[in-house]
Amino acid sequence: MNPFTIDMDQFTSKMLKSDFARTNLFRVQINPAIIQKVLTDKNSKLFGDALNFGILGNAVGTARQLINKDFADLGLLCKGATMPGTAIETELDQAVKPFRTVPKFNNFAPFTLSFYAESDHTDRIFFEDWQNSIIDRQTGLIGHYDDFVTAIYVYTFDRNGIPTSLTYFHECYPTNIGSINLNWDNNNEVMAYDVEFTYRWSQTVDANPASVIDLINKD
Repeated sequence: MNPFTIDMDQFTSKMLKSDFARTNLFRVQINPAIIQKVLTDKNSKLFGDALNFGILGNAVGTARQLINKDFADLGLLCKGATMPGTAIETELDQAVKPFRTVPKFNNFAPFTLSFYAESDHTDRIFFEDWQNSIIDRQTGLIGHYDDFVTAIYVYTFDRNGIPTSLTYFHECYPTNIGSINLNWDNNNEVMAYDVEFTYRWSQTVDANPASVIDLINKD
């Protein structure tokens, strides 16, 4: 076959045999250990102080979070994910001539997850509590790094519901919780908001059991 010509029959055959990835076939999973830890730490702070009306109200709110049977998997509320690209930062090496560009370090851009808001807002409150464990809003004290980072997993699926890939984000924490616009004109519109995460590094692998177990064991 002439490499400079296009065989349309071969191209058509390839397109008919291929099944392209769909953007709506995905699932997000946040390590449940961080959820339990953030809520437990919040309870400890609340019940450790002298009880007053405000403290008691917050404690009751936290107790409601802990007994919410669906709260253990925030990923089910995720309606969209903006998957980041990958980049290598470079610098100019002037020790040789002509100059050449050499790699310097990996650059991992933040990624964003979009969530539906539940009517009691426990999901959004959790993310604010998570941020508060990173930097306390009242004292400005910064928490211990290993105490507030966790893993986030994003799975993709084919149209038969079989997992095809897993993207693993290592040492994640939320840096920005997006705003919510309240408006009388938006009748019955479901409330949603974005959460931006930073992380140390990420990796995408095929979703075979050995690859998945290897990544999960790293966390």
